[in-house]
Amino acid sequence: MAASIVTIGVVTSSVLHGQAPGAAKAGQPTVSVTCSIQGATPALHLTLTNAADRDLSILLGYTPGAPQPQVVNAVAVQVIRPATGATEEYVYVHPKYAIYAGRMDPWIVALKPGAKFDVELPLKDFISSMNYNALEAPVASGGQLVVDAHPVPRQPGLWTGKVAAAIDACR
Repeated sequence: MAASIVTIGVVTSSVLHGQAPGAAKAGQPTVSVTCSIQGATPALHLTLTNAADRDLSILLGYTPGAPQPQVVNAVAVQVIRPATGATEEYVYVHPKYAIYAGRMDPWIVALKPGAKFDVELPLKDFISSMNYNALEAPVASGGQLVVDAHPVPRQPGLWTGKVAAAIDACR
């Protein structure tokens, strides 16, 4: 698998907007996530689905250097801290490209109607914006994964917005 550095910025929480979980607004993708602690590295498995009746293109991250790995930078995990009730955000940071400063071409994923795109992201690569700790399975369970897709200059037609999905217990 190519380097997976993805930041997905889609935070339209169904709870906040009165939508049924999994329901999509017209023209936006749906997102689902599962947390797996099986195997060598616990990870979140993210699936974006084009529920629209037309093609959908989404900026998920960037491609640095050669041989053009794909790095996610549009994804974050949000959890509520039990002690304070504050929302803590864990941003996805690929360790190999954390301080990369070279050329960054947009990584755009194109989805036909009904198509899906899957990516697996190690939990340890989600870093707290409050205390710089890595995300752990007990903390991820009950949080939400947010995909935040931003516009790209000179790239019309990209879907922009936020979508979110609840993270169930890690298994």
